[in-house]
Amino acid sequence: MLDPARGYDLIGDVHGCAQTLEHLLGVLGYRQQGGVWRHPRRQALFLGDIIDRGPRIREALHIVHGMVEAGQAHCIMGNHEYNAIGWNTPAPVGSGQTWVREHTPRHHRLLGATLEQFEQHPADWQAFLGWFYELPLFIDAGRFRLVHACWDEQYITPWPSASAVAASMKPSSRNPVCRVASPAKPSTACCAAPTCACPAG
Repeated sequence: MLDPARGYDLIGDVHGCAQTLEHLLGVLGYRQQGGVWRHPRRQALFLGDIIDRGPRIREALHIVHGMVEAGQAHCIMGNHEYNAIGWNTPAPVGSGQTWVREHTPRHHRLLGATLEQFEQHPADWQAFLGWFYELPLFIDAGRFRLVHACWDEQYITPWPSASAVAASMKPSSRNPVCRVASPAKPSTACCAAPTCACPAG
């Protein structure tokens, strides 16, 4: 799944800041080619939370989705994508709920910017919801792991994809440098993997 010969840039919590994301990608050395941001040696790893809050949510999704489809990035699910799925999924019969994530004023407030920006683009929104269902909850690349919030073995281990993803990483003497950045939280820099070097700033 991940090419051990490549370097990686970890990008978290875009939250609809498409313009800032484009600036960040440019600073990291990515260039737009054929409508997709590309890097000759590196690949972006998005840690979820692409939607909500920001002024250009739809555009941010198109940037990330385009990169993933072109093999220039991977993206895992964040809690905001998870909540969007729940908001749009009818609850099981007999659950006592109408939706998996009930349409309360608080929940609407959290998702409101996304719903508003997609109001004139319902087909686009349905397509992205379908994509959210395909996003992995985590990636175990052997030498480093990706998860949106907390890596907890008791919840991660039962998922069969953990070993499948780990097995896809072939042994390599090369050690790509992972850089961590967040358009929505510029000061965020967190990387616990021992093989992952995070430059200051």
